[in-house]
Amino acid sequence: MGPSGAGKSTFLDVIAGRKGNAGVLHGQVLLNGTERPMKKYSSYVTQDDSLIGCFTVRETIRYAVEMGQPTTSKKVRDEKVHELLTQFGLMKCADSPVGDLIISGISGGEKRRLSIAVQLVKEPKIIFLDEPTTGLDSAASFRVMESIRDMARRRNCTVVCSIHQPSPSTYALFDQVLFLARGNTVYYGPNKGPEAAYFKTVGLEIPVHSNIPDVVLDNINVDFLGDESLANSHIDHLSKAWSNSNGRVESISAFESSLKLVNKAGDGQGMIVGGGDYIHSFGKQIEILTRRNLHNALKNILLFWARIGLYASMSVLMELGMPTNQNTVQDRFSAIFFAIAFLAFIVGAYVIANTLVSLPFIFIIAVSFATPAYWMMGLNAGASNFFIFITYLWLALYVAESFVVLISAMFPIFVAALTLVSFFNGLEMVLKGSLSAVIIFQPSGSTFFITGTTKSGRGRH
Repeated sequence: MGPSGAGKSTFLDVIAGRKGNAGVLHGQVLLNGTERPMKKYSSYVTQDDSLIGCFTVRETIRYAVEMGQPTTSKKVRDEKVHELLTQFGLMKCADSPVGDLIISGISGGEKRRLSIAVQLVKEPKIIFLDEPTTGLDSAASFRVMESIRDMARRRNCTVVCSIHQPSPSTYALFDQVLFLARGNTVYYGPNKGPEAAYFKTVGLEIPVHSNIPDVVLDNINVDFLGDESLANSHIDHLSKAWSNSNGRVESISAFESSLKLVNKAGDGQGMIVGGGDYIHSFGKQIEILTRRNLHNALKNILLFWARIGLYASMSVLMELGMPTNQNTVQDRFSAIFFAIAFLAFIVGAYVIANTLVSLPFIFIIAVSFATPAYWMMGLNAGASNFFIFITYLWLALYVAESFVVLISAMFPIFVAALTLVSFFNGLEMVLKGSLSAVIIFQPSGSTFFITGTTKSGRGRH
């Protein structure tokens, strides 16, 4: 716990192994006494909800159960879905869509509970939650945290959670508390009385019947003091007091004792059970994800259907009024160029469909554009020429779609991904193949074209 900017999310990211090589890290993160890949044993619930808006709440949890549970029995999966819906108070909105920019969906608090339910499907050994009660009222916050606490006890797993000023009933659900202020530890230990006794020794009297988090956070939040030197002095005082306290010594001693017990138990008993990378085989994962992405593609208006209508309309607007004479030959070159460039550029960073699902939809987009445009541009007649045009257009779209998926995966920030995609698309439009070498040779009277990329630029043989 701590005020905004105290380092709560950063601390969670570090121990959850989500920081990578960013910054300088000191110390070790141990699981059962040894360093292990934390992501393999844990689930992480972020502050932002990452849900598919066109799915209903029930469908969202059902796909999560299919991916996260080993059972192949539909009855068992349905029972698990019903259990999670009941546990997180989502039964009344179970058949409502999650919602997005177009579809009106469930409330922000219900989305928060749904995000937590999805991450808890596979019941990991360690659960990280970054402010899971954001957007929830005090009653809902208590019920959600109580469900997580009960699951932790039932499954013998660990929950690490950052939270903003919980109610007394929610605060009492925790076993340990860590108070942070500007990246410094001001207290770590039990939270049902010992913390109040400790803060009293450093000059912070906590009144009886008051909410301890409220009093502590009001005292360690120095952002509004107006005097930075006074703020730094106050935080330094609290940090040094904790560093020299008996509570810190006892925490270190308890950790060392636990570490000795784990080491004494040996590798066999020290291993964490249930830390497999994936529950299902690679083929089963493809089958589940393909069904989910196909379901998304059919229901999500923005994903393909709106684009099909847009491209069909643009094909007509681009080619209206183009006469069939020698003066419009250059116009046709430009039309072919902008047809491919336009279709490739409009691919949005939101496209995440699986290739097996997206390929037929991309083909439909290519056909919807080429069918009116090809004949209105007055290109060479004949079925073979027409289908060659469609094939090249389809492949160009597929390459663009794949490239956007790659950029979106590398840079999950929407603005950054959109900027990079626009840059590379503009680069391709400007170069127009000038980096490709064209090799022509004529064996036995036939002409063949071989293209490729060379360091020296454009060449012909």
